[in-house]
Formats: sequence, C-alpha cells, structure tokens
Amino acid sequence: MHLLSPEDFKYHWQPIYEQVFTGLGVADGCFRHSSWTAVLMPRPVGVTYRALTLPATLVGDAQCVVTDIEGTSPHEESALINWEWDDIRQLGGKTLLTVCDAALFGASARWGALSMRSEDDYTCIGGDEVFMAEFLAAAGGEQRLKKRFAEFAKDEWFLAEERKRRILKAVGW
Repeated sequence: MHLLSPEDFKYHWQPIYEQVFTGLGVADGCFRHSSWTAVLMPRPVGVTYRALTLPATLVGDAQCVVTDIEGTSPHEESALINWEWDDIRQLGGKTLLTVCDAALFGASARWGALSMRSEDDYTCIGGDEVFMAEFLAAAGGEQRLKKRFAEFAKDEWFLAEERKRRILKAVGW
C-alpha cells in the first residue's frame, strides 16, 4: 500500500477519477458512462474486494486507488493498493478510508466502486461489459447479488424510502 498526497492524487489520479465518476451520489448517477452496468452490494467494499480482484486484473489494473469522497475537501486521503488482503488491512489501520465514503478505481478507467459508509454501508460497483461480466461471475451472478442486497436492505438499510427507490432505480433494480 502506498499513501498518496492530495497533490499526487490531483495530478496523477484525478483525471482518471473524472473519467469514471460524475462526482454525484449513487442515486443521481455516479458513473460517467451511462452504458455501464452497475450493481449494489451490502457492506463496504473491503468486504467484497475479492470479487473485484480478478475482473480488475483482467482489464489491466494490478492496483487500485482508494480515495475519500466525503466532506468539503474530498481526496484528502488516498492510497494506491495492491489486490492483497494485507493492503486492505493496512488501509484500515493507517487511514480513515475504511470508515468514510470512498471511491475505488483503476488506471484503466474501466470500472469503479463507491463505498457508501454514510448511507448504511453499501457499495455500488460499475464497469464496462468485460469488467462486469467477470465481476458478476466472481460474485455469483446478478440475481444472487440482488437477493443478498434485498436481505440486507430489509433489516439494515435505514434510508428514507424515496432515497432507497432512487438508488435502486439508478442501478436498474
């Protein structure tokens, strides 16, 4: 794991971030590419990183960037991590990135994920056709993801009903 300064993020990674994300929340269309498939998963992305590993490496991303998207100064904390559990563990021990809303993406700009801690711990993952086909296979398929998310939402997703509807609609569910 390599911590990135705000300047490193701004000059090296923000242009890629802006190719992937709109800067809006999940309910308002978070991905720049409207043709991308997106899915929801319960819990923060650290829990689901294994399902991201193979698809990300297949599209050329041996590492990913994790960056804070909360508050008035987003990207104050960012890290470049390898697809290894030790890097995920270190991330939690050395930064606030595992307790705040965060974006994940790779240099390929072919996928992204928003880990929404502030909205009851869910993650929205989206990507191009190749990435998402591999991701869905690794995660057990879209129907399985929908079922898992529905179980989570029933007991642990306490957002206002209108907000829930907008988030589900944003991913076509």
